[in-house]
Amino acid sequence: MPEDNTNNVDRRPPRIFKIRIKKVAEIHMEEINMFLDRRGLMTSNVLTGIMALNVLIHHMPSMMLKRRGEYFVLIRNLKFYATHDENALNRRFRISKVTNTSDSNTTTFDDNGNQTDVASYFQRKYNMQLQHPFLPCIVIREETYLPLEVCNVVEGQLFMRKLNERHGKYDCQPSQSRANKINQGIGILNYQQDEYMQQFDFRQVWLKAGNDAKAQPQLILCILPNTGVSLYDAEIKRVGDTVTGVVTLCIQSRNMFAIKKQYWVNVYLKINAKLGGMNSFINPSQLLFVSESPTIILGASVIHPVPGDTSRPSIAAVAASIDAMASRYVASIRVQQEVISHLADMTK
Repeated sequence: MPEDNTNNVDRRPPRIFKIRIKKVAEIHMEEINMFLDRRGLMTSNVLTGIMALNVLIHHMPSMMLKRRGEYFVLIRNLKFYATHDENALNRRFRISKVTNTSDSNTTTFDDNGNQTDVASYFQRKYNMQLQHPFLPCIVIREETYLPLEVCNVVEGQLFMRKLNERHGKYDCQPSQSRANKINQGIGILNYQQDEYMQQFDFRQVWLKAGNDAKAQPQLILCILPNTGVSLYDAEIKRVGDTVTGVVTLCIQSRNMFAIKKQYWVNVYLKINAKLGGMNSFINPSQLLFVSESPTIILGASVIHPVPGDTSRPSIAAVAASIDAMASRYVASIRVQQEVISHLADMTK
């Protein structure tokens, strides 16, 4: 297997690798299609399929396009610590630059002054076989190279520097211009003709997911300018629930820039629940009557107007479980008289 840098071929002969392939999972496409059709849950098999699709989507671009060190310019002076040497765990370093060459193609010198590459140096010095020798090196001080995989960023650092003109140029473009560039990129990547996605029969799944996303948003996040209920009830919820059929989530503008962990945790939990996720559930072993055989749990209620008010009808509501853990429910509402007269139709 020849090295990426042909200049090093004369210095070191090609290396031979033995590869062991192990089957770890089997992806069932019918389950993924049911999830995309909103007829199935987000199971572990669906997650595995999404991960495999993500790898396939990135495979062709990674072969076509190579990243350069200039993409790492924003991490200069970032503080980090190294994990390869126990004596250096408490030391903090700053990134000077990032090399344009990989660990296995970056030249350095060992303790005896002999020329070698960074990957080989770490193998001999620390008995450490790099897992990602194709990644670039972090440079600290003068000609001191560290592989990316042994560098951990120190938490809590703020990026205080102003972006230069080149970095901010893209953000300053009109939204339509950015959308056009994204569409041009999709055309260049040409996913519909990707031979790897075709071999794994993932192309139709990718197209279906993309078409569903274009057809209708899954959730609309609304930033409210005030705490009044008129905009919330009379407009946002009314339009979302009765006109567009799209789930909405409202947050106050005054909370947008407040760093309150518990507040944002609650927001994330609401988003997860509104998109069909499960925030909590009871162990199936404690719900044997539900998990052992197909079971649906129903809850019904009727709200009546105040006594003597003949101008307002009664409102009946029925909620029903839709999963084996009885944690996800759908609801149906009807306007009617004093009893639930349309129960059979509401539970279809």
